[in-house]
Amino acid sequence: MGTFPADDVLLAWLIRIDLAVWQDLRRAAISPLNGWYMDDCEGEVRWAHPVVQEMLIETQSRAESRRLSNEERAVQRQIKWRRAALAEIGVDTAIHTNRLVVEAMDEWPEVNWKKRRNTLAHSRLLKWAFLDGLGRP
Repeated sequence: MGTFPADDVLLAWLIRIDLAVWQDLRRAAISPLNGWYMDDCEGEVRWAHPVVQEMLIETQSRAESRRLSNEERAVQRQIKWRRAALAEIGVDTAIHTNRLVVEAMDEWPEVNWKKRRNTLAHSRLLKWAFLDGLGRP
């Protein structure tokens, strides 16, 4: 991403000019590729520019931060929902308000319960928690 092929024929075709015109432009003192350099991109030599590469890295970093932020919000919603569901089926307050216990319980359904998370799922979750020593149903 953020690079151009190092192929004059393809570049001329991409910008829709004759190859000879493209080659003349490339030979000019200030060419369309001024500031660009040849770079090895996964085994393919391509034109790259430091500013374009810097912007690409910043954009990818922001996207990753957004993704992590969205995942954290999803985890918080899941914990809130799980606490409410556990309270609804009568689980002791000391268990469903303990963040560590609820977070530990969060892994079990991901691995063991592929169906809708209903009262039965929470009952099995509590049984697992009890057997694992996390809490008492």
